[in-house]
Amino acid sequence: MFFWDDKATSQKHFTYYDGLGRPMQEVRAGASASGHDIVRPIAYDGFGRPAKNHLPYAKDYGSSSGDYRESAVADQQAYYDDRFGGSSGDHAFSENSYDGSPLNRVTATHAPGKPWAKAVDEEGNDTGRPVKTDYLASTSSDNVILWEEEEGRLIAYRFYGPGSLYKTRTTDEEGHVAIEFRDLQDRAVLKRVQAPGSQWADTHYVYDDYGNLAYVLPPESSRGHAKADLEAPAGYYLVTEDVDYADIAAKSGGKVA
Repeated sequence: MFFWDDKATSQKHFTYYDGLGRPMQEVRAGASASGHDIVRPIAYDGFGRPAKNHLPYAKDYGSSSGDYRESAVADQQAYYDDRFGGSSGDHAFSENSYDGSPLNRVTATHAPGKPWAKAVDEEGNDTGRPVKTDYLASTSSDNVILWEEEEGRLIAYRFYGPGSLYKTRTTDEEGHVAIEFRDLQDRAVLKRVQAPGSQWADTHYVYDDYGNLAYVLPPESSRGHAKADLEAPAGYYLVTEDVDYADIAAKSGGKVA
């Protein structure tokens, strides 16, 4: 158990751990507006991965305020059933699905609430409405530009080669897509967001020789760049840093912003 006492606000926060050192329950003693405990149970799957992220609930536990609650999951379900009716407590948590690899990457996250809940058909397919994440490698058709600085100018030097970038594609509950490309040093080089009219909004990130972020090209400045033989137009942001690597200035199209 970890106990935290905020003397300034007279709040007591307890975190209870299992034998493997994983947090199992958080309790804020008397923290609700009515002076009841706020409790959040934490659940793991059979592989020890965070499976269900339960919403917190409030309940009056009397003289045992702050104690660990064996009945926390049942109490939480009853709390949401009582306040929102029906079987609302059956879906009072977000839920993760994993890719099954040793990396334990999250491939889908279902938000709390019945409209977003995980639902599996007879073939084992998830028919719910999650936020989906696909982990891919870049291809030649992605046309990700490698920008380089040459004599104070940004030059679209060439395209990144196939497989040279990590590609993460996220699709939200409404089907909107966002794609992030990261290099082998785990630096974001391009964020591509689906825009209206079957268009894409690209934000490019350019780094200096020391690996520090040097330029940001927002979507409007990179619009229409289909060939890797162009000089960057006005509208990019230049990031400079002090000796402690703190951002101290930004230029937009050559002017300090």
